[in-house]
Amino acid sequence: MYSPKLLCHLRWLFEVAGRGADRLSEAPTHPHTIVLFKKATYLWLLFVLLLLLPAAPHFWGPEAYVLALPADSSPVGSALTVMNHPAMVPYWPAFLIGQFAALLLGLSGHCPRLAAIAVFFFTKNLQARGWVVMNGGNNLVELMLLYQIFMAPSTGASRRGTLGTLNNVVTNVAFLAARCQLAVVYLVSGLAKLEGALWPRGVALYYVLNTDEYTHPWGRTLASSDLLVALGTYGTVAFMLAFPWLVWFRKARVALLPVGALLHLNIAFLMGLVDFGTVMLACYTVFFADRWSKAVLRAVWPTGVVLVEAPRSAGEQALYALLRALDWRGALQVTPRDEAPPGLALQGPSAQRALLARLPLALPLVGLYAALDYVGLGRTLARLVPLPSECRVVRGLLPRAT
Repeated sequence: MYSPKLLCHLRWLFEVAGRGADRLSEAPTHPHTIVLFKKATYLWLLFVLLLLLPAAPHFWGPEAYVLALPADSSPVGSALTVMNHPAMVPYWPAFLIGQFAALLLGLSGHCPRLAAIAVFFFTKNLQARGWVVMNGGNNLVELMLLYQIFMAPSTGASRRGTLGTLNNVVTNVAFLAARCQLAVVYLVSGLAKLEGALWPRGVALYYVLNTDEYTHPWGRTLASSDLLVALGTYGTVAFMLAFPWLVWFRKARVALLPVGALLHLNIAFLMGLVDFGTVMLACYTVFFADRWSKAVLRAVWPTGVVLVEAPRSAGEQALYALLRALDWRGALQVTPRDEAPPGLALQGPSAQRALLARLPLALPLVGLYAALDYVGLGRTLARLVPLPSECRVVRGLLPRAT
């Protein structure tokens, strides 16, 4: 029969598996990290879109220099490469507009599941049509966008019932798959470098930094030092082979992510591969602890609670109804005056009547600041040009990440 020691190990294994299953099904394990991960990816895609926009006809237009690949014949592949169909070529601006709108929708926090699907659809089509300027970073972001479709869009409490449990499991599995994907990228890249001729000899960085088409002139200065070239070459390989194992340990992750960020900043600005270096930085957010992501979201997309007293007159009720219509993220609360904490607040009938009278003039300015909030610039502008009190109240009700 089975030995007691074997039975003890099996019991421990089943207990660990049970705790893991409970954690996967109870609630999203990293709700704020999911939100930050999506927003970082969308910002990177918006950056690349704006970067290629001046030369867009050369990549996607009817007279494009890029030879269109044959459209996929499978149903799913055909939908993801519909831009390669000859009949769709004249409508290439619609794909750019659709991508831009989908990214803004995703950054705003509205309809996150629909936004994730739309961003994946337009990104896949644009990259399939302009394949000649794409690289490994674009392939990675396509996979990450696919995982993001299955991640729960909410940072609130977990849903109840069978559907809620299923949603939590799918969200956590997709999130774990995105983390594993990034680890696999480093593992495969590190092993491939070991199989080459230049990386094991410690001289690969010399040739990389002397590529005239990409490298910054400072790179050639660094390439003149044999010691720096050897340290950079071996250090890069060591980091890539260590990342897939050490990143799963929280204490090691605190040191590993900054080192990786420095590596990819060098790739972006020293070697000239800006899109690849920055997309890796965006993907690093998937390994953020949830408390880190929450702090970043509050710093970049700040939120607040607007406190009002219960409306009494017809004017106050009209104002309250208007504010409730603007309150897409649930920031509006009715509370007695003596219980109101310090901070942004709209309290008392006089303040409410004053806001009601000046609200039509405030809304256009609020709209500008809210649009900038979607890309993380609203707070910076508010510091330079402070908003009137009524604008701050309404802006506080507009949807931003929580």
